[in-house]
Amino acid sequence: MNRIVSIFFLSLIVLLIWTLIALGIGVWYVFTPDRLTAIVTKQSDRYLPYQAEIGRVQLNFFSTFPRLSVQVSHFSIHSPFDAAPSDTLVYTKNLYCVIDAGALWKDRALVVDKFILSDGFVNLFADSLGRSNYGKFLTDFSGDQEKAADGVLPLILLEGIALNNIHFFYADQTAMMNVRIDGLMAVLSGSIEGDLVRGVVAVDHASVSFDHQGVSYLESASIKADIPAELLLSPLHTKVQGGYAEINDLTVHADASVDLGETIIADISFAIQGMQVDDLMKMIPAAYMEPLGDFEAAGTIGMGGTIKGSLTGSELPGLDLKIDLKQGKLHHALFPFPLSGIHGDFELLGSGGDPWQSTLHIGHLEAKTPASTLTTSGRVNDLLGELFFDLDTEVSLLLEEFNSLIPYNMGVHMHGKARGQLQTAFTMSQAMDMAIDKMKLAGNASLDNFSVAYDTLTVDGEGCTIFFSIPASDESSGGKGFVNGSIVAEQLRVAGSDHFGASLASTHLLFASSDLNETGFIADLSCSFDIGSASVLIDTIAVDVEHPAGYFTLTFGDDTLGMPAVYLDYSSNSIAMQMGSHSFIAENAGLTTDVEYDSNQEDVFKQWLVKGYVDIKNGKITTALLPYAIDIPVIAMDFDTESFDIHQGRFVIGQSDFELSGVLNNVMSYARGDSLLRGNFGFSSGRTDLVQIMGLTSGIGDDEAVAYSDNPGINNPGKQNVAEQATGYGQYMVNDTVQDQNNSFAGPYMVPQGMEMNLEVNLREATLGPDTITNVAGNVRVSDGILVLDELTFTTPAADMQLTAMYRTPRKNHLYLGIDYHMFDVDISRLLQMIPDIDTLMPMLRSFEGAGEFHLAVETYLDSLYRMKKSTLRGAASITGQDLVLMDGETFSEIARSLRFSRRAENRVDSLSAEFTIFREEIDVYPFLVVMDRYKAVVAGRHHFDMHFDYHISLVESPLPLRLGIDITGNLDNLQYRLASARYAEFYRPVRRGAVSNYQLELRNIIRDALIRNIQSP
Repeated sequence: MNRIVSIFFLSLIVLLIWTLIALGIGVWYVFTPDRLTAIVTKQSDRYLPYQAEIGRVQLNFFSTFPRLSVQVSHFSIHSPFDAAPSDTLVYTKNLYCVIDAGALWKDRALVVDKFILSDGFVNLFADSLGRSNYGKFLTDFSGDQEKAADGVLPLILLEGIALNNIHFFYADQTAMMNVRIDGLMAVLSGSIEGDLVRGVVAVDHASVSFDHQGVSYLESASIKADIPAELLLSPLHTKVQGGYAEINDLTVHADASVDLGETIIADISFAIQGMQVDDLMKMIPAAYMEPLGDFEAAGTIGMGGTIKGSLTGSELPGLDLKIDLKQGKLHHALFPFPLSGIHGDFELLGSGGDPWQSTLHIGHLEAKTPASTLTTSGRVNDLLGELFFDLDTEVSLLLEEFNSLIPYNMGVHMHGKARGQLQTAFTMSQAMDMAIDKMKLAGNASLDNFSVAYDTLTVDGEGCTIFFSIPASDESSGGKGFVNGSIVAEQLRVAGSDHFGASLASTHLLFASSDLNETGFIADLSCSFDIGSASVLIDTIAVDVEHPAGYFTLTFGDDTLGMPAVYLDYSSNSIAMQMGSHSFIAENAGLTTDVEYDSNQEDVFKQWLVKGYVDIKNGKITTALLPYAIDIPVIAMDFDTESFDIHQGRFVIGQSDFELSGVLNNVMSYARGDSLLRGNFGFSSGRTDLVQIMGLTSGIGDDEAVAYSDNPGINNPGKQNVAEQATGYGQYMVNDTVQDQNNSFAGPYMVPQGMEMNLEVNLREATLGPDTITNVAGNVRVSDGILVLDELTFTTPAADMQLTAMYRTPRKNHLYLGIDYHMFDVDISRLLQMIPDIDTLMPMLRSFEGAGEFHLAVETYLDSLYRMKKSTLRGAASITGQDLVLMDGETFSEIARSLRFSRRAENRVDSLSAEFTIFREEIDVYPFLVVMDRYKAVVAGRHHFDMHFDYHISLVESPLPLRLGIDITGNLDNLQYRLASARYAEFYRPVRRGAVSNYQLELRNIIRDALIRNIQSP
């Protein structure tokens, strides 16, 4: 621009000089046009660095006296330059000048009354190397200025300078700038004193086009102006004070100071009032408008600011532009609804220099849709490059309006109102690429009566407030860096279909996650929750929870698909779950667990590693698999993939109430079939129904075992509602079952398989059918199909007892029983009731009444009805007693008569001590001594299970002088009594054989060998 202005004024001064030359020649030498034209042409070649052509010069002195007038037609200056579009530098069709001769003669001042250029053009060009078609003119003019210091024209007054239909062209390849002015109609007035030019430029019309670095800033813009200015020619500087201009319909008031040297340095202030947005948009370069897309805008803009700094080929000056927008409207193709009521104030700052840094500060911007409002403030950086937005926004939205912004294929529909704030910091490319992990986003929103539908999934609620921050604003929340936030809601509901629904009341969630990894998945996630109540329905699974609270984390290693880990700390005041015919309820439940996934393991059972702690109080389980509800007053245990460590556990199952503590091992290995399920527990109970426990445990691990005779599950046990209707998706009901009295254990009891369990038993009371036993203590062991009772002591109404036994169930109809049964102070009649087969082993016991000690060690196989397979029976037994009563009867009378018992002898046995062995169907009774009054007899013999007897009784001490004996043979229906000689000597005392102890030891060896074999098996 410096060159444009300098060329303009230099050309003007040169033309004035030519005019004076022509005037002097005309006055002093010749007045004819032809002669005058030739002289002027000759002199122009002397003073001009370029070739000039003059069509005709005419001088008039007398008609304008004392002023001289000069008229030049078809004047042109030629500057050959290869790269220039034309070799004509300046051309005017007509030049007319009027000079005040009196002022020139008297005051030696040049006063120009009129100077008119008509129908001309100026072509200026500079190439990329800085060479121009006007360079010599500038060099010569600067030399003339040095001479002008001693010149005769100290003052030049210019009045009535006019430019009529002048065209100006300027192209500068160095600055990459092009200027074109067409149809310039202007009037200039002022003065020239030395190198200072003062004046006023009034432009009536001009059509201006301007482009810089390939961007068109003006395109045939209509210009009008009234500019009072000063121009200092050396150095070239211009100043405008109170300038006025109209660019198209845009009115500008400006003050300016511009240095027009090699580098243009500007200091411009301006103000624009009442500008219409659509007029302004027409002036914005298309290159800046194209990225914004198709839109329509309206409104009134007030604008003012300053431009300060250098303008070169690579630099732009600094800019401070303030903009005030009122009554704006916008309809963009990206938005399905128009924006109206747009009000705002902005400040556009340009830093100047290279590169030119720009920032748009938004002090306040408000806009409205038909039903929503938006207010924002902030800044937008780098307007000529990568747009960067840093905004604070407040919104009040009707969500339905924005449904059309969501891609149709997503199937998302919103309803309700949202109010909130949003802080954003992102670039335009990040927004276009949806690179959320690179943006900064934070906000909060309050949602009223909202709902969001996605495909068949619907989420709705009331009183919901959401906060989020990307990246996370609180690094203490689990150390997560990508996002954190919270959700608070009075009510949240989720519905997916007829078989899925959820409802949350008084919900408070805090969540955080780490950065997205390369796969696009969230790497780490944490969430703490505190919910008043929750209800969930998934297919046949229904869950109701009161006040669930806790903390949840999901973390991954370097590889998202490699090693996920889950941590959960959960508690609730109550929980009710229903899954088909199975249910679980509890007043209090707590769970802490760690779950890790190891992708390096090929076995799916080994890939998931679980550990944790569970604490449940007042729980209940009902299931169609069991005829009883399982009440859990308390259970507290640690667990992991392979073990359950029960610290405290109390259970009520039907008529059984027991406490359980201990460790269960090999859980996952058992599920894989790799190992036995092993446990070691303490089992204590106030009351236990043994038949019930047998029914619950019979056949575990054996798919073919049947524990109950007719057990289809729950026989319409009645229902109790434990979960109120919560979500509107159906009533959740849980069965509260009681034992069906028709469901009883039918046997045989099949010992659980695939497990190794040891119970330290302590039962205060236990029932076995109609019988009740108390103070049960000892060890119960289950070893893969083998049940071992080790020195189990208990008390019955009949006696105190001790039992060691092994029960093995290889097949349902082939059951093995090995038993070491010891009864202390047992009533013989009750003994016969408790063990009906005893009278088969020792039929004589039916003839005694009283208490004694009974010991039985025997092994046998049983059928499914627990009947002995007599061919497999073997063992030993013993019985001892004091002060027994021998009951009257035909057998006793016949024996007493045969052995000559005194009629005074009472049928009371002072002592009895008998041993016998059993082998298959034979029972051998070893000699034992019976003491009655003054009689002592030795009894021995054998009988069979078919009740065929072969016994002998010898009197070894009596008041009789004879030693008698008696043989008893036959069966119970036909016993034969025959006197015989005594087989045992007088005063014979039987020796204790210890048969029971031998079988007892043998039985323990059998148990030991069986357990060892199971331990060695997998």
